[in-house]
Amino acid sequence: MRKMNKKGLELSINFIVILVISIAIFGMGIYFVSTIFIGSSDVIKTISQQEETQLEKRLMTGREKVVIPIETKTMKRGEAVVFGIGIFNNMGSTKTFSVDVTPGPMYKEDRSIELTPTPGVVTENPVDQIVKNNEYKIARLTVRAPPNTDKGRYQINIQVKDDTGADYDTIRLIYINVE
Repeated sequence: MRKMNKKGLELSINFIVILVISIAIFGMGIYFVSTIFIGSSDVIKTISQQEETQLEKRLMTGREKVVIPIETKTMKRGEAVVFGIGIFNNMGSTKTFSVDVTPGPMYKEDRSIELTPTPGVVTENPVDQIVKNNEYKIARLTVRAPPNTDKGRYQINIQVKDDTGADYDTIRLIYINVE
């Protein structure tokens, strides 16, 4: 009968234990990093409770079809802000609305105007909103100022369109002050 080498068996067990612990720690590290990044993107994509309350109050009256309660926000280079755009459907049936976002002029600190600012602020178009008749939805428009953005006041034109592509309401203007 052969005797097993206990040193070799002990070394194999130690290796397996260390490997399992290493994989567990690596998995927890990935979980924490992804939680931090997902949490930070959620913060960026939300609007303030005050802004949401103002949107809901104005939309519930049914008198306004498109509402942007806070039209000017200030941010630093490298940051992002979110605008809430309320859409009330009074067209008689469920409709899909899109939000078209186009850059306007940029007003520089020296009071000059640049019609096509480069580099300017960057917008992320909100997803289309499906809204039932006599109900409303809130679209969120994220605006980012890359680190190389010039300081000044940027204008952004907001046009809500219905599912036929027709303008649903008048163009709304929002402004971003980049410091």
